[in-house]
This record gives sequence, C-alpha cells and structure tokens, in this order.
Amino acid sequence: MVIVAHPGLQVASLKELVALTRGKTQELSYASSGTGGLPHLGMELFNQVAGIELLHIPYRGDGQALPDVLAGRVPLMMSGYVVAMPHIKAGKLRALAVTSPRRVGILPEVPTIAESGYPAFALDTWAGFFAPAGTPAEVVNKFNREIAAALATPTMQVQLAATGAEATVTSPAEFATFIRREWETYGKLVRKLQLKPE
Repeated sequence: MVIVAHPGLQVASLKELVALTRGKTQELSYASSGTGGLPHLGMELFNQVAGIELLHIPYRGDGQALPDVLAGRVPLMMSGYVVAMPHIKAGKLRALAVTSPRRVGILPEVPTIAESGYPAFALDTWAGFFAPAGTPAEVVNKFNREIAAALATPTMQVQLAATGAEATVTSPAEFATFIRREWETYGKLVRKLQLKPE
C-alpha cells in the first residue's frame, strides 16, 4: 500500500509529516476504508513506530474515503496502489511512502516507510490459497506446485507487476508459519486498540 496526502497538506515526505504533526496544536487526521481493515491497522502501526497520533476517520470503503481525501477534507490516507495510482499520476494526491519492505516497480521514486527513517515498519498486503482442514498433504502439495507454475508464467508476471504485486511462492508449511506471525502481530494491535467488530 501507499501513504498519500492531499497536496494542500504541505509535506513531501514522512519526516515532514511527522514534524508537522508534532508542531500542530490540533491533531492531523487520516481516512481509512473502515475500522479494523488493513489501511487502518497499517496507519496505527505507523503511529506506533513514528511516535505520533494521527486521528482515525473511518469510512465504509475506499469509495467513500477517497473523495474526502481528494477534496482535502481529510488530508491523509493509506491506500492500495490500484486505487491511488490514477490520482498520484494526475497530481491530485502526493505519495509519501510505500508500506512494503522494498520499493515497488510502479512507484519506483517513492521510498519505503523503512527507508524514510522507520526501519521497524514493514507491511505487505498478501493473498494466499487455502484448502479445507484435513485435506491430504499430497493434494495440498500438488496444488502448491501447480499454483507456483501458474504464477511463474510471463503473462501472470506482467499482470501482477501492473498492480505493484509480485509472486512469492512458499511451501505450505512456510505459509502456515507466516500466517501465524501475521495473526500474532495484528492480534496484538487489535487488542491494544480495543477494536470490536462493527
């Protein structure tokens, strides 16, 4: 994802955003696609690592949040690349940093949050394939091989790159370990924020 700012907010980097936040008597706010969603949790993680408090303004989806950010009613948002890219290219939003551990091909000039001075921050959005519990290991492993082969095709690589995504193929056991780590990380944050289902 990418942290974007309305051009009316006079910041060109995360360091400038943090400095502005600390110098303001009134809290700066950010829009999200909803309480407990990844953009909300991602911004709260950034609040923690940067030692700031941006005020959360939840919406019901990007379709409601984005117009208010474009209009400058809310100055900041963390958004998926596909949603934000047309507005970044048109100069209607300023990209401050991407959340991934490495820069992305579709926004090569935009630094990561980690290289912007916050090395403790890394957030990747991801998708994976799941099977019902109890599926025989040989079936799971066959699906894993077939999916890996499909993701390696040139057509799929081009389609993924166009959205800023990349394929990472792991074994079923490695993927299970990764999911447990994600569950622990975001579980802690959800408990800290005392989030409840809406």
